[in-house]
Amino acid sequence: MSETGFGPDELGQRAKALYEREIRDNLSPIDQGKYLVIDVETGEYEIDADEVAVSMRAYRKNPEGRQRYCVRLGRETTGTFRRVRDAAAKRTAGDAAG
Repeated sequence: MSETGFGPDELGQRAKALYEREIRDNLSPIDQGKYLVIDVETGEYEIDADEVAVSMRAYRKNPEGRQRYCVRLGRETTGTFRRVRDAAAKRTAGDAAG
């Protein structure tokens, strides 16, 4: 179980449900191949071709959040959700220290 009380399977299911219910129909062909980060707590999401940039933007919207998932959009990868590591948080802490 994570700090949030949800195991990784439940977090993935919630992210996928948000994607199918609120995000998928808003995407366009230009989004193919980009990264999508979903904040499962807030329902907000970010899309970008740069995985680090998209993770940083999602982190800045909700720095205390621990329920972000990332998926790369496209035919080959649709439906493959994974938990976003705390790389964005570590990078931000390093930027503040430097």
